[in-house]
Amino acid sequence: KGAILDENGKEKEKTPKSEWVKPVVDRHLCSACGICVDVCIFEAIKITYPRFKGDLKVYASLEKPENCVGCKQCEIYCPLHAINMEVRK
Repeated sequence: KGAILDENGKEKEKTPKSEWVKPVVDRHLCSACGICVDVCIFEAIKITYPRFKGDLKVYASLEKPENCVGCKQCEIYCPLHAINMEVRK
């Protein structure tokens, strides 16, 4: 308690889990390189499976939102900037 301060040096209020940011993937930009999967130590992001033989429209997807802590590592390491962190309702 009291270990996290805001930009003004005041104790930061606890953010409810429902307001934590989560990754949103732009399927058109994602190349399914898997870097986001590798950096997610909570195993929240996976690459989708092809729907049929020869399907190349695979992409990263937040498969386990309950595991995501909003650390933003997937967004930081995405070389194509296909991931943005947003509060999801």
